[in-house]
Amino acid sequence: MVRKTIGRWLPSRAAIEANPSLRWMSPAFSRPWLWQLNRRGVATGAAVGVFFGLLVPVVQIPLAVAAAWLLRCNLPVAVAGTLVSNQLTYVPIWLLAHETGQWVLGQEPAAAAAPAAWEWSEVGFALATGLSIFAVGGALLAYCVVHGGWLGAVWIRALRRHGRRNGGMQKS
Repeated sequence: MVRKTIGRWLPSRAAIEANPSLRWMSPAFSRPWLWQLNRRGVATGAAVGVFFGLLVPVVQIPLAVAAAWLLRCNLPVAVAGTLVSNQLTYVPIWLLAHETGQWVLGQEPAAAAAPAAWEWSEVGFALATGLSIFAVGGALLAYCVVHGGWLGAVWIRALRRHGRRNGGMQKS
């Protein structure tokens, strides 16, 4: 049931290989573990996608593809996970990441400091720190949510199947 639901949302291997811009990568796409819908592969793919989606703004998809290939997780889920950030969400994510980085590093908030006193190295380091925290936290959260959701769906299905075998719910 979970596999069918996820399988409807994801493009097939043949559809990706038919894309002219991706045809040159066809040998890399021939690995069956990139397309398997199992709990570990899908959860790891989601974590990889969210990690690179929050950490790297421009080359997030190629990095997610490479990581999915190296970690042997589901490739389409990893690519879809990068969509956690986009052109509309970059600014809010980066502002929150910068504030988080300043808080973790113990820096004075940007609003209180005079703009002339800003050093770009401090701004960049605070942003990188915040984005790293968001990326690791988001990846862990994505892994746990997908893994737990998958287990929950399997558990609910087993309970329903068990209830049908016993003739429905028994009254006490």
